[in-house]
Amino acid sequence: MSEVMPACKNLKVQFVANDLTNDKSISASVAELKKNNLYNTVKETKATGIILLVDAKTKKLVKQISVAEPSADIIKEITAAQS
Repeated sequence: MSEVMPACKNLKVQFVANDLTNDKSISASVAELKKNNLYNTVKETKATGIILLVDAKTKKLVKQISVAEPSADIIKEITAAQS
């Protein structure tokens, strides 16, 4: 993500973490997801190491991408999702 986030700075995207590491990080993530009106969209997702692309207007899941994918491919997917 250290390469992806800066490469997307001029796109209309917002990165919101859903850190499932421990109870403290989960609580912080839930609060942030609720604040951004995304909690209901991602609450059933228990997988780690993924990026969820969510439509900002409809709050529907658009795509799921593994963080193991090359950064260039992730950036390409994020850019394409804006269309």
